[in-house]
Amino acid sequence: MNNYLRTAAVIAAFALPASASAQEVTLYSGKNFKGHSVTLHKDAGNFERLGFNDQVSSLRVRHGKWELCTDRDFGGRCRVFEPGDYSALGGENNAFSSARPVHAKGGGRHPRIVLFERGNHSGRSVELDAKVDNLERVGFNDRVESIDVERGNWRLCSDSNGRGECREFGPGRHHLPPGLRSKVSSAYPR
Repeated sequence: MNNYLRTAAVIAAFALPASASAQEVTLYSGKNFKGHSVTLHKDAGNFERLGFNDQVSSLRVRHGKWELCTDRDFGGRCRVFEPGDYSALGGENNAFSSARPVHAKGGGRHPRIVLFERGNHSGRSVELDAKVDNLERVGFNDRVESIDVERGNWRLCSDSNGRGECREFGPGRHHLPPGLRSKVSSAYPR
C-alpha cells in the first residue's frame, strides 16, 4: 500500500504541470460572457459541428494564445487573442467559424497586418505578411490611418528602412496615433 501511494503521488506530480499548460478558450454566444458557451482545448476547424457557427460574441482565453478565423478550416480573416477576457468583439461579433491554439514554436501562421487608408478601418487597404522597408513600393507610403494586426506583432515607422518615429502594435484593430497617422513608410513583423 505504501508503494502504491508513493507511485500515485509521483504520477500526480507529473500530471499537474501538463494540465496547467493546456490551451483553453471559452466562447460565448452573448456579449459579456452570457448565453450559450463552448470551451475548446484544441483545434476546432468548423464551429458548425459544435452548433456554434457565427455565434461568438465574447470570449475568455484562459491558457495560451488562440487564433479565431471567420471561415472554417482557419480561412478568411483571422485574429489572435492573448490570455484575458473579451466582453465584446465589435465588428467581429458573430463572425468566427474556426479556432485553434497558437503554438510558440512552429505553430500558428505567418504574421499578417492589414493597413487601411482611412481611420475607420475602411478605404483602400493592403495586406502584408513580411517586412516592407519602403511602402512606396506597394503604393501605400504616407497613407495609413488605421490597421488590423491579424497575427504577430508589427513595428511601424514614419520613415523608410525602420527609421523615424516607430511604434509596435499587437493583435487587434488600432487607430494610429497622430505621430504616425498618414506618415507610415515601413513595416516590420516582430
